[in-house]
This record gives sequence, structure tokens and C-alpha cells, in this order.
Amino acid sequence: MDMNNLAISEKTPVGSLIYTLEGSDPENDTIHFHLEGSDSLEVNPDTGDVTVVKPLDYETNDTLNLIVSIEDEANTQTGEKPNIVSVPVTVIILDENDNAPKFENETYEILVSEDISPGSAIFSDVKVIDKDSLGENLRISCMNLPEYPSACDYFDIKTLSRGLHSFHGAIVLLEKLRYGEQPVIQFMLNATDGELSSTARVNVNVSDVQDTPPHFKGTFSAEVKENAPINTLVMTIAAQDGDRGVPRKVVYEMVN
Repeated sequence: MDMNNLAISEKTPVGSLIYTLEGSDPENDTIHFHLEGSDSLEVNPDTGDVTVVKPLDYETNDTLNLIVSIEDEANTQTGEKPNIVSVPVTVIILDENDNAPKFENETYEILVSEDISPGSAIFSDVKVIDKDSLGENLRISCMNLPEYPSACDYFDIKTLSRGLHSFHGAIVLLEKLRYGEQPVIQFMLNATDGELSSTARVNVNVSDVQDTPPHFKGTFSAEVKENAPINTLVMTIAAQDGDRGVPRKVVYEMVN
């Protein structure tokens, strides 16, 4: 028995007995076993027990190509060398869902004009990879942060393409943005394969546009004596542009 095409899980713990090589010698000599081709497995030369001595990883190597040998003992009296029979064997490593899906970026910085229309894609390069062949299809969702409890009301995740182990999507605007109300919105993206998950942070910086008229600051009333000379200062009027991101110079005019 040479364990060819043995299949074992990549989660098999170190120290586990995975197989016992068996053999015999026609002259009934004592036999010994050998194993070459991998430092992850080791064989007891006397019993044939094969054990895992290093962690296995399907993503690194999904197949182990080995050489197992059986050897009788040399005859020291006649000077005969030991007889060795070697055969190639293949051990298959089975994939397990042991890797969380991973975003291409840990943080996404997005600049959006406040006049962009709802329904528009504000970012089209959200990419996620899952190394495992097991697990459900990747699902991507929006998660609110405590300091931005309603952020996910403004954004949705649209699928552009998906594969067995990958996702490519876009962030779509749901509600109109207001620079004056919230110049920055932050939220988290969550990717899950049904068991394991990971997150990425999204920072949306809203840019101001000229869509708000200027407004006066304070109220204005004054008294002036009827004999006040020409060019007497009566009051000072203050106003500012309603667009604070890129404010324009305010010009004053007296009407009627």
C-alpha cells in the first residue's frame, strides 16, 4: 500500500497520522520506509506511519508529488546492498474555507461634487478577491459608523462583474449630497463569503459648488441725527457667500 491519490484537508493538524505504508519482503527481511518530496509529511521508517509535520496550505500547494520507498536490510555477512523499491505517489490537498475575502484597498478616498445626481456611480473600482474555492458567493454591503449613523442611506453597492472567487463593483449615490450639511461622509464596506469577512473604509469628500446665494449676517437698524454731516457712518452691513467651499467675493448694492 503506497497511499497514491490520498486526499487530505489543508486543515489537518500538525502531528496527525494520515496513512500507514504497508509492505513485505519475500525473504522475510526487516523492511524500512522512506518518503521524499515534501517537508510537510514524514514517515516512521519502521512502522510506515505517515504524519503531518508542517501546516498544509491548499493556496500554496494543492498537490504533493512524493516518492515513497521500501527497503530491506543489507546482508553484512555477504556484503550485499539493500534492495530498494521506489514509487511516485500523489497526495491531494483539499481546499477549506480558511481565508477571508480581501479588498484590493483597505481605504477608498472618493471626491464627489455636491451637484452629482442620485443614481450616479461615484466610484467604480471596488474589487474583492477570495482565495478559497469553497464558501458562498461574495456579498458586499455598506456598514454605518457610529459618527455617521445614516451614511448608508446615501450609498449602495452595485455589482459590475463577479467570478467564483472575485467581485468587482461600484458605489452608487442614492440621495443628493449637501456640502453645507455634511462635507465628509465615512462608512465601511463589508465583504463576506458566508463564514469569513473583512472590511474596508470609505471616505467620501463632498466638494462645494456655487448653488447657494449669499446671506446677510445679523440684523440692521440704526439711528442718525437729522443734522448729521454728509459722509457720517450710519451702520456697517456684513454678508457672506452661502457656498463655503469656494466662496466668492460679496458685492453690496443699495436698492431703492
